Amino acid sequence: MMKQSIISIKANKGYTLISMLFAFLIMTQGIVLLSYSLQQLSYIQQERYLLNHEIGIDQIRILLASSYHIQLNHESLQFDYQGDRYTLLCEKDRVVRKPGYLIYISHINDAFFLHENKCIYLVYGHPEKKELLYVQK
Repeated sequence: MMKQSIISIKANKGYTLISMLFAFLIMTQGIVLLSYSLQQLSYIQQERYLLNHEIGIDQIRILLASSYHIQLNHESLQFDYQGDRYTLLCEKDRVVRKPGYLIYISHINDAFFLHENKCIYLVYGHPEKKELLYVQK
């Protein structure tokens, strides 16, 4: 009797419908989890640019808070910092400080400085973002 059951198991080579459905279910769940993971990775990558912009804006705020004789033009911002004269420019797709070429923010479109109600703003991007840089005393 034991020999017959072993022989009958060996004779039935292949997969049953239930085992195929089970394998299909596992593959489907794997694909769903993989697509979810890829969406999360792309979201993290997009947020990275925003984080870099926030860091650059904060650095400019700190720089301007300790500066004096701030003069604003539509495309540039001039100020004195620790006895030297510096200029912030919106050049190409970056906000840079000259002399030298210190990049504060990159990958921005159509950036310019704006003076409204004793405040200096950096306006950039599509749709336009307006970031407060400095409040004049």
